[in-house]
Amino acid sequence: MLGSGIVGPGPRCVVPFTAYASEVRGLRRAAASQLAQWRLPALLDKTQLAVSELAANVVQHVGEGAVAALVMEVAAARLRIEMHDEGRTLPAVVSTDGDSERGRGLRLVAVLADESGAALTFFGKVVWCEFGAGTPGGGHRGPVPVRAGGTARPEFVA
Repeated sequence: MLGSGIVGPGPRCVVPFTAYASEVRGLRRAAASQLAQWRLPALLDKTQLAVSELAANVVQHVGEGAVAALVMEVAAARLRIEMHDEGRTLPAVVSTDGDSERGRGLRLVAVLADESGAALTFFGKVVWCEFGAGTPGGGHRGPVPVRAGGTARPEFVA
């Protein structure tokens, strides 16, 4: 069940939830509501796609019923989306063939985001992505620095 309270409307929003496929829609709605409060409508489609993919990965790879949290934060003209869960295995972007039904979510998020990555935490792991929020349309200004544990527009070998 989606957490009873959304911590916001400041520059950080935390939405605790229990990992069930039925919760993903509520997470998308919470993200849309938060973007409206922050006046970032240009990032709506990318944010909802990222939230959907990252939450679906929690359900699929950590398991139904897992404790998780969506964290959104705006800082330095960037929107950061984090999905925290209790899993201890870091995700990997994998090559898929044209008939595969799985394996495209993280690739899609990585291509759409200015930066993305994953790291182990004390309680499990966090998978994150960032979108520029400082220009019309949500694009970033200038080069994107690569942070430890992340990538900037990774290239994929087919």
